[in-house]
Amino acid sequence: MAQVLNILTEADQYLDSVGMPSVWNIFWALIFIFVGRWLAGRSRTWFRKAMGSLDMTVNDSIVKLTESLIYYGILLTAAFLALAALGVPIESLVLILIVLVLIVVVILQPTLSNLAATIIFVVFQTFKEGDWVEITGTFGEVKELQMFATVITTIDKSTVTIPNGEILKNKLTNYSKLGYRRADMLFTISYKDDLPKAKQLLQEIVESDERVLDEPPPIVGVQELGDQGVRFTVWPFVDMPDYVAVKLAISERVKLRFDEAGITIPFPQRDVHIDGEIESGDREGR
Repeated sequence: MAQVLNILTEADQYLDSVGMPSVWNIFWALIFIFVGRWLAGRSRTWFRKAMGSLDMTVNDSIVKLTESLIYYGILLTAAFLALAALGVPIESLVLILIVLVLIVVVILQPTLSNLAATIIFVVFQTFKEGDWVEITGTFGEVKELQMFATVITTIDKSTVTIPNGEILKNKLTNYSKLGYRRADMLFTISYKDDLPKAKQLLQEIVESDERVLDEPPPIVGVQELGDQGVRFTVWPFVDMPDYVAVKLAISERVKLRFDEAGITIPFPQRDVHIDGEIESGDREGR
C-alpha cells in the first residue's frame, strides 16, 4: 500500500511540474465520465418504459429525438463536471454553455417552438392518435403526432399538417375526451304549420336513429321566431365516428317526413312591384 502511495505521490509531483492537473483531479474526472456514460445509457431504458406507460401513441421519431436529447444532455453534463474536476474555471464553462445555447436558440427559434409544443402535448396528453379534434378551424381525426407538427385527416379525406407551435397558441377542441359530440342542426317551418306536430316528428326522427345516444339525451326545441318561420334546434349526441353520417341521415329524414305530413320548409322569396302592383305575392312561405 505504501508503495502505491509513493507512486501516486511521484506521479502527482511530475504532473504538477509539467502544469497538468493532479492525479486525484484526473481520477474524479474519469469517475464523472464513466458514471455519466452509464447513466446516459440507462436513461434510454427508463425513458422507453415511461413512454410505454403513457396512454398515447407517439411518433417514433419523437421518442428517438427525446432519447437523444436526454442521452447527450447527460453526457454533456458529465463532460462539464469532468472539466471542472480537471481545474477548468467554472465561469469559463458557464460562459461557453450560455453562448452555445444562445446561438442554438436564435438559429432554431421556430423549430424549437414546435418541439417545445410537442413535448407539452406528450407530457400532458392533450390529444393522441385517433382523437377527433378541431384545431385552427380544421376538424378531423389525428393521424400522427410528429416531431414538429400534427397530421390530421379531415372529413373530406384531406391531409392537413399543422405546426405544433401554432396549435399551442390557438384554441384546440378535443371531442374524443368525452367520446361523443353534439350534432347541431337547425330546421325551420312555416308559421302556418302545426308547431307541436313538427316538434313531435323531429323527436321521433332523432330517437329512431340507433346511433343517437340516450345519454346525454337529445334536445329538440324552438330556438327562435325568425323572419322566415319558426326555427327548431335539434341536438342529438353521437359517437364521433357517426357524427357526419347521423347529421346527413337526420336531415334527409326530416325533409321526407315533413313532406308526408304537409309541413312547409320555407325558403326566401321576393315580391316584385311594378307600377304599384305585386308581380309575385308569396312571402317567405307564409
